[in-house]
Amino acid sequence: MKNTLIIIGLIAFMVSCQSNSANKKATLNILDYQEDIQYLKDTLPIKHPNLFFHQSKKEFYENLDFIASEINLSSKNEAQIIMQLREATAELGDPHTNFGFYDVLRESGYFPIEIFWFEDGIWITGADSKYQNAIGKKIIEINGVSIKEVIEKVSKVVPENAPYFRHKRMHYFLPMYAILNYYEITPKPLANFKLSDVSGKTENIEIGTAKGDYNPDTFEHMKQTPYYWLSVQGDNQELFRHHFFKEDGILFIQYNSCWSRELEERHGKKEDAKSLPSFNDFKNDIFEIIKNENVNKILFDMRFNGGGSSPQGTALIKELSTIESINQKGKLFVATSQHTFSSAVINAMNFRQSTNSILVGTPTGGSPNHYGEVRTLILPKTKMEIYHSTDYFKFIDKDLEAVIPDITIPTKFIDISNGIDPIYEYVKNYAQHGK
Repeated sequence: MKNTLIIIGLIAFMVSCQSNSANKKATLNILDYQEDIQYLKDTLPIKHPNLFFHQSKKEFYENLDFIASEINLSSKNEAQIIMQLREATAELGDPHTNFGFYDVLRESGYFPIEIFWFEDGIWITGADSKYQNAIGKKIIEINGVSIKEVIEKVSKVVPENAPYFRHKRMHYFLPMYAILNYYEITPKPLANFKLSDVSGKTENIEIGTAKGDYNPDTFEHMKQTPYYWLSVQGDNQELFRHHFFKEDGILFIQYNSCWSRELEERHGKKEDAKSLPSFNDFKNDIFEIIKNENVNKILFDMRFNGGGSSPQGTALIKELSTIESINQKGKLFVATSQHTFSSAVINAMNFRQSTNSILVGTPTGGSPNHYGEVRTLILPKTKMEIYHSTDYFKFIDKDLEAVIPDITIPTKFIDISNGIDPIYEYVKNYAQHGK
């Protein structure tokens, strides 16, 4: 490249890379990024217990060197650099080790829609009020790019050796303008979404980006919403909850997060802990119901549990295993999905190894043997954050991509929109000596 073009590129780059947080007050220059990339090369292999278990050191270093050298040849902004670094860390193959790019990318705007990847496609389950007509529609194309191709491109920011994990992350990544722009799906913050309703009728809707929070108009009001779906919609999100369906004799325990007031206090955040529910109270309530009600079956639901700290769940599972009337095949069911991750995968393995439970649903987003116990590495100049594993957890001799349920039960959009939870229906209709 000619020297004049290099100089123009350098000036444009230095102007564009402004601070995006209180810790980055001064304009960042090319050398700052290059020094931080070198710091990453030097430090991450020390912090991670086995960084090169999937990709070789040579390949990782070559990727970082390429990113550092390319900074000198273009006018990339911070979002583009972070996308390249995110791809580089994804190739390491550890879902717990990645660049924390959400804050920077969110500054570029996002399409104000909420999506969910069901068995029958990616559907819009909520949207800003100006795009109400998009709710309850399946995404077919974005700017003429098929949703299949969009997924293939965006999936580069997650490890290829964790195929189920991308389901968990796609609802964060796909609406982000910076990501769709980086993969040349949309050149500007206005995109044409080709959508399809449940009957197959298609329409095109132009959606513009937004910044900051918005109040989504969800499709909850369309029909009766299944119990498990309500707790992750809008303002109803809960760490854990339970309900005894007397008519079916089913105690539904929904465990959405491996976290609690007790764990928050243990980590020294006593004020924050006050706003969180007590896991001890939750556990006591469960055993009171088992003691005093005619509980025929338990459905322990971890379909939306992205992890946290596994020991509290492990302790609960151990107590459940001692109740003979419950710890029987056909009495205890555990629901998983691609959103079941990290510590929740450990708890799923606890059920499989220490109880007579039946695992139902779809494969977990994480594998039984995995790196975890995440810590944060902050790069000194740019203050960019990298999350990385510090420990390794092994539960089985054979390495598998996921915890595979005993009974596969996928969920389709049509189920949710009609108020049906196919897993609950399976549990309700399960006969103890057959299916």
